[in-house]
Amino acid sequence: MAYKTRTKSKELIILESLNSRGNLTKKDKQRYFNMKKGFAGEIQFDAYTEKLQNECSIINDLLLEVNGTTFQIDSLVIIQGKIYMYEVKTMRVIIITNPTGYIKSQK
Repeated sequence: MAYKTRTKSKELIILESLNSRGNLTKKDKQRYFNMKKGFAGEIQFDAYTEKLQNECSIINDLLLEVNGTTFQIDSLVIIQGKIYMYEVKTMRVIIITNPTGYIKSQK
């Protein structure tokens, strides 16, 4: 069960608005497309976690501050007393994880 749903960042919303008006520099346009692609990947990851059969708690897009440093965790999943942190990356490869490591294969 998701306790915190994912929302677009303020920066992504601003870049979307500016892009629709054609007011982005080349650098900002690249940042916008990267952020848009990243958000889409996170939404896709959320769709996978919604299908979890176990009783679990899910916190998406968690923003924390420790010792004056702010950082973000894409997804925090708590299952049977264990905490799993996920940093979602959108790439053109398939990465399959397992308890002993990961297997990476090209699409």
